[in-house]
Amino acid sequence: MKIRLLFLLLLLTACAATYGEQYIVSPGESIESISRDRGVSSNLVREMNYLRSEDKVAAGDIIFLPASSGEIKSEKPVKKAATKSYAAPKSRPTTKPSPKIAKVDKAPVKHKPQKSASPKKASAKPMKVSNSGFQWPLTGKVLCEFGDGGGKGIEIESASGKSVLSAAKGKVSYAGLPARAYGHMVIVDHGADRYTVYSNLKSLEIKAGQKVARGEVLGTVSDFLHFEVRDKGSARDPLLYLPSR
Repeated sequence: MKIRLLFLLLLLTACAATYGEQYIVSPGESIESISRDRGVSSNLVREMNYLRSEDKVAAGDIIFLPASSGEIKSEKPVKKAATKSYAAPKSRPTTKPSPKIAKVDKAPVKHKPQKSASPKKASAKPMKVSNSGFQWPLTGKVLCEFGDGGGKGIEIESASGKSVLSAAKGKVSYAGLPARAYGHMVIVDHGADRYTVYSNLKSLEIKAGQKVARGEVLGTVSDFLHFEVRDKGSARDPLLYLPSR
């Protein structure tokens, strides 16, 4: 089966200044050789593309790669595989209001400086944290459970545009459009070979390579969030990692 068809499984089971890249495999290349030349983990590339250790790629297959951690060492400078990069969304510039100066007829009176307002948090009420150090990426009804319509994860109902939070602290390994029909996808590396996957996002607030805290906003969701936990290379039931409600 062509790798380009593997992303259809996500639909069938549904009820850094750059993001990752779409990469076309050249003759003679493998996941390991591509990962080595890109300076990224082959295990992460397999995770992103839902590939098992025994799965192979062939010339013409399309895979998705995380942002490179170093320069690409091309073994074939003549024939380079075509890549398509997705530009990061531009953040809106923030402007500070100019202070108003009141006119006085008498001697100026010294006023105490006003305290600046504290930045808004993603959630006014702190969310519960499990023994695994995870919190829910957003509040909402679980529409599909692990292995039962939700496939390799769970699907959480949500209003469009609601913020999606990182379930635990870590580093963003991938943020982009692996399958346009299913929105943006974010993969966060939590260390110890544990990852969380967030897909069907409407927009992104982070970029690949960025460190995130637990509860930090990753982006906004469409009508539901597909959420996965990968531990030691295998998909796990997220409900075993999330706190009870």
